[in-house]
Amino acid sequence: LLKGRYASFMAFMWCVAHRLNLASQDAAKCTPHVSSFLGVLRSLWVYFAASAGRAEALRKGFEAMEACEHRIRKLAEPAATRWLSHGKCCASVIACFGALVPALAVLGASGDATALHLHGQLMSVTFFALLFMMDSILAVLNTLSSRMQDY
Repeated sequence: LLKGRYASFMAFMWCVAHRLNLASQDAAKCTPHVSSFLGVLRSLWVYFAASAGRAEALRKGFEAMEACEHRIRKLAEPAATRWLSHGKCCASVIACFGALVPALAVLGASGDATALHLHGQLMSVTFFALLFMMDSILAVLNTLSSRMQDY
């Protein structure tokens, strides 16, 4: 209604934080290693979220890490529409790494091909390097996006 009648007088402004999110998503899609890495994060979350038995295996991994002081006890969901969620997911994978690896190894030893594949991904040098690199990058992007939303 307003667009038609008053279109010549209206100024439309995009949210800067939203544009940062879109630019980040486009950059990730153009970089095969990053795109693959984000796919592994999503696969990890789906794998453990979709099964109570697998979630229990992860919980047992946390019990084995009891001596470590980690406050994060679950993986954060990486949502495609929320770039901030990828930063939270990276941080949760780093915090949960000591529980993820043994849980996937146990599940893989029982014949679960997906667990074996995910275990292999986590143990690769490329994934490990990208995990820490993306954690650093996303921490900066998350801070920048949050500050932009304040204005």
